Amino acid sequence: VSSVLVEALGAIRIRSDIERKRHAGLAANARSGSPIGGGLYDARGSEQTYRRLAEHAAALLAAGQSVVVDAAFLARAERARFAAIARAGGFG
Repeated sequence: VSSVLVEALGAIRIRSDIERKRHAGLAANARSGSPIGGGLYDARGSEQTYRRLAEHAAALLAAGQSVVVDAAFLARAERARFAAIARAGGFG
């Protein structure tokens, strides 16, 4: 779905899986070997990933770019954080 949105909107896509691996020093196509809820996917890793996504999204919006954040957003707090970023950027 995010690919379709990016193409239709001419937006920049930032992906949680890529940012998570980048932060850990892994290539985008590398396997981390981390189980769900552990390793790169533990609470600390997830918070760092969503914080980085928020920073990138806010910077892109401030620069006048459209952005699609491709992430699971399982927690309400994660969704609320990005809704606030969108509102601050004039969207929503």
